[in-house]
Amino acid sequence: MKNYYEIRQAENSVMIQLNTREGVVPAFIDYDDLDKLQDICTLGLSNGKARSGKASGQKYLHLVIVGEIPKGNRLEWINGNQLDCRKSNLQLVDKEGNVTRFVKIPETPHHVEVDLTVTGDKPKSTVPGVTFHKASQLWNARPYYQGQHHSLGYHKDQAVAEQKALDFWKSKGVNIDGH
Repeated sequence: MKNYYEIRQAENSVMIQLNTREGVVPAFIDYDDLDKLQDICTLGLSNGKARSGKASGQKYLHLVIVGEIPKGNRLEWINGNQLDCRKSNLQLVDKEGNVTRFVKIPETPHHVEVDLTVTGDKPKSTVPGVTFHKASQLWNARPYYQGQHHSLGYHKDQAVAEQKALDFWKSKGVNIDGH
């Protein structure tokens, strides 16, 4: 690969610089997936997604990482950044909205406390079906299952809302970890 890349050991990821007309744009992948890019000459930007050049068959970066997406499913980026192709940011979603994750969420109670990521000024949970309601400043537990939203209430504490959603998924027999 001819693109400049930087290995970030703390995050176990690789930042790849994509050269565009507007300047340099960063794309991210897991360190484990770096060997999948050996056949790719250069990466550029196409429709907001990283894609290889003509010499490498014009493959999208996320498809090189994930492989074929099963028919009837679609790939979604959890944080909305289509240049962040780390497996922790990618998830398969079927027609009903059921999620298959590429990375298993730890089963320890610590993940409920640490999974709060901030996008702009709005907090975000990594548990499916848990969102932050900005107007009321409360966490909403509302999983989407088999074409319907199931409201589990608003909660002051993020951990309580996430635990309610996790209990809901377990009661339905849905493995949200993808395993």
